[in-house]
This record gives sequence, structure tokens and C-alpha cells, in this order.
Amino acid sequence: MSCVNDTVTPKGVLINLNSGSDYTNCSVFTGTSENSITGTTSFTSVTGGTINITGIDPTLMEIFVKMVCIGCCEQTFRVNLDDCCNYVPVSTNTPTPTLTSTPTNTPTTSAPSACECDTYRITFNNNCGEPLVWTDCDGTPMSEQATYFGYGTPAFPNGEVLDLCSCSTPTASCDISVSVISSGCSSATATPTPTTTLTSTPTVTLTSTPTITNTSTTTLTPTPTCSYKQWTVGVCTIGTCQGGICTCQGTSVTTVYTSCDVTDLLGSFTEIYEDTSLLNPFTADFTYQPGTNGFIYNSSGAGVTIVCPIGDGC
Repeated sequence: MSCVNDTVTPKGVLINLNSGSDYTNCSVFTGTSENSITGTTSFTSVTGGTINITGIDPTLMEIFVKMVCIGCCEQTFRVNLDDCCNYVPVSTNTPTPTLTSTPTNTPTTSAPSACECDTYRITFNNNCGEPLVWTDCDGTPMSEQATYFGYGTPAFPNGEVLDLCSCSTPTASCDISVSVISSGCSSATATPTPTTTLTSTPTVTLTSTPTITNTSTTTLTPTPTCSYKQWTVGVCTIGTCQGGICTCQGTSVTTVYTSCDVTDLLGSFTEIYEDTSLLNPFTADFTYQPGTNGFIYNSSGAGVTIVCPIGDGC
């Protein structure tokens, strides 16, 4: 007997948070694609328990859920709602065909489901310390920095190329280029593997289990409490003025750090530090994301100011 999806009963998603997690003031967004996540439900002081999202269109085969919480990074999960994704047909006794029977194959087409994945090529266009977000081929949503792939630092180096099997288009909060290099994923590419041989252990798991009530259960392992945020800047080591023209001389790319609540590195009251302990203030002239910003800034340790527009007089 073949599997038939229930397209009448509304579906739902349960997000189970482990007891003692540090999620607070969470907003949960839902949508039908990565670029259309607009529905929102807010939760305050979530310290363990269940967030229940109900009333999902019963005809949907997948849904995208984004969690934005104070105390953790923004995460987007692709949840499979296809009841038949892991269906295994049951063998039944059928009459033995006679020599006169001629079986025919009728080709059919169907829309891609969450069970189908592709191999993507990701190129990092600058040093990227932000997590790379994708969906593993077993349906597990992933959000990892470069150390997950075996690099020595959390930042992906500028110009690095990474081939990755994913059931969703990989994204990051920095400048990357993403292209599909092959359709489907073989067993050799089911685990994300960079250009070198690495062994990776994911830290976030998602289990999608369709039940009689057509509810998919999502289990999130809380991430550790945030200690700092890191940013990549270009330090003007020699000076900021040459021949009366504003320019960043002797640019040296380096990583700086702020507290976790900073959303704008260039804010007038943003305190920038040289170390992850946030003890040594970063005091220098710098450009933010060298080559893409038209200003030179100065960090005094107590705030950020504009020195001059690049190319203008100084």
C-alpha cells in the first residue's frame, strides 16, 4: 500500500528547549521559503519547555522556522512536513506475471521535497567569522563557524572555497557566493566536508517525527551563553592621509571583539576590544570590511567616530 499525505488536518511544529537553556525574549518566524519568513510569534523568558506552532496549512510539505532570541545567534531551520518522506512500502504477495504480460513505465514528475538535497560550492569573499547556516541531508539544521570544518580559527579565510551537501541554500551574515555544482547528494557527500579531510560533530540537532496528529517535533540543543562577538576590520597601520587625500595606508586585516548585544560595530558608543575577554580596548584607525566601505573610522575604546571619507581631502 502506498503512502498518502493527510492534506486535511492542520499541521504543527513543536520546538522543545532543554531545561536550563538561556533563550530569552524569543521571536519565532515561519514561512514557505528561506526568503519569505514573515509570520511571527513572540515568547518571553524561555528557560526550557515547548514552543508549539499550530495551524500550519495541511498541504505544505515543508516549512521554514527562524528563531531570534536574546542570548543566542539567529537560526533558521527547514522542517520536513512530508508524511511520506521516510515511508518504506510494505511488500505484499502479488500474482506472478505470465509471459504475455508487458509492464510499462509511465514517467511522472513531482515538485522537489525536503528529502532532495544538492551539492553547493561556497566561496568566501572576505574573512568571515559568522556561522554558516545550512540543512544537513538527514534533515538536521546546522549553524557552524569555521572551526566545525577543521579550520584553526572561527573565521573562514578570504577566498576560501567549500563544497557542501545541503537540503537548503547555505547562508551567512557576511559576503559569500553560492552555486549548485551537482543535483542530489551521494553518501560520500552527505556529511559536509571542506577541501581537506575532516571529521565534524554537529552541536545542533533537529528530529522531524510525523505523528497521527501530523505534528513535526523539533528538538534544539541550547548553545552556550554568548561571551563576545567578533568582527573583521582593516587597520590603517601607517596613516590615513597621503598627499592630502584620505586613504588607509598599510591596511592590515585583523579580528576585533565586542559584547554580544552590539548590533552596529560603527555606533558612536560601541566599545571595541582586542581580546575575547573584552579587557584591552582596540584604539586605531580602521576600515570596516576593507574595499566595501567608503569611510575611515577611529576607535577610541569608548566609541567610534568617522575620520574622513576615503578619496576626499584630509
